Amino acid sequence: MIKKSRASNRLYEINTATYLRKLSDRYGRPITLASIPDEELVRISDNGFDAVWLMGIWQRSHFAVNLALANQPLLDEAHTLVSDFKTDDVIGSAYSIQSYAINEQFGNESELQELRQRLSTYGLGLILDFVPNHTGFDHDWVTSHAERYILGDSEQLNSRPDQYRPYNSHIIANGRDPKLGSWSDVAQLNAFSPSYRQGSIETLDYIATLCDGVRCDMAMLLTNDIFASTWGASAGSIPETEYWQEVISAVRSIHPDFLFIAECYWKTNALLLGQGFDYCYDKDFYDLLVKGLTSEIVDHLVKTSDIASHQVYFLENHDEPRAAATFTIEKQKAAAYIVNSLPGLFLVYEGQTTGYAAKIPVHLGHEPDLPTNQDITHYYDTLLRTPRDSTLTWKSFGNSSVLIGSNDTGIDTLINYSDKPVDIDLATISVDPIAFKSFYDASELQAHGNILTLAPWQIAIVR
Repeated sequence: MIKKSRASNRLYEINTATYLRKLSDRYGRPITLASIPDEELVRISDNGFDAVWLMGIWQRSHFAVNLALANQPLLDEAHTLVSDFKTDDVIGSAYSIQSYAINEQFGNESELQELRQRLSTYGLGLILDFVPNHTGFDHDWVTSHAERYILGDSEQLNSRPDQYRPYNSHIIANGRDPKLGSWSDVAQLNAFSPSYRQGSIETLDYIATLCDGVRCDMAMLLTNDIFASTWGASAGSIPETEYWQEVISAVRSIHPDFLFIAECYWKTNALLLGQGFDYCYDKDFYDLLVKGLTSEIVDHLVKTSDIASHQVYFLENHDEPRAAATFTIEKQKAAAYIVNSLPGLFLVYEGQTTGYAAKIPVHLGHEPDLPTNQDITHYYDTLLRTPRDSTLTWKSFGNSSVLIGSNDTGIDTLINYSDKPVDIDLATISVDPIAFKSFYDASELQAHGNILTLAPWQIAIVR
């Protein structure tokens, strides 16, 4: 299981809907949570993962399904992705939740408990979603606890119909990211509402009986400053205590080892860690790996070194484009090596290790059957089964594209993080010219005199 102080932590994200559908097709029988074959769990464990995140396990909003079916661009995208697409494949957004009950398409609570026990026998913990910013419009709270939402009036509805929706006897704000606009399929919860805060605690108290931790969607939106700037007077008075401080503290008083992982952006990592989170997404580092500027990569690692052991590092997840579509194969290998060397949590999305290139919207329960890229599969098999050295300190080699990784015994790794070959004068870094081999195939690297030439994206490690 993921430990707060453990450097080798790896988290495996699974799109529950598409994964169970794919297993059912592969095994020729319906697969639910309780009947996931043991060999699947063994494979995850053998690849060095500590926990599984079952993304999208909760009951999805039926109201959101109807909105998705009326969304022609989404349907066009689905037809493009899935050759045998049917409207039944639209199952609603994983983040428009009708209730925190197990989606009946996947199983039930007892099945999840059974799966959790089986995961535990393979040394795997279980992470589930918590969506604090919004619910589906057909969530029970819309009727029973309207005070937990951002409410509007007819004037706001008429002037901003894109931001408000009449539902039952209320006018409720659509969920909103202040930088991206409104989400039409979700109702905005009020982080300043004492009733909602209590509802969050009660919800998490229940979730904590089912799993070992939660990944909290768009966690920074609930912080006092961001929420107040987004919603203004509609949210009411700003509480003295931050939402996350109050909620996490209350849950930890009952479940002291329960893990909180924040999806967050806008450089709010340190803020959220201070409010009680164990790990926070490092999206900035992902962006730097995509851009490929080694000096900026090193500068970021230096600036965030004090929170590095609490960062979530990744090359893809369900929100980002697939790594296979973003990186070349060789660049992905180099980026994955760097991420795997960092302290904190290494998040890997199901399909990443097989070179899966299609990004599936979270509204769909079906994905195309694409071939496995054997090269990237073999690479991840090597990388994930190699003992993880998260003690490396990275620096850049002069003004070049080379990254130098050092540990307590000296220089351990050289990476040419670029698409052009680079010559390294080993005398300038006091390294034996015959000291290196290629990481992936273990072939010896021959220096010419003191000059070692690294191919584009090549990883050289000390023999």
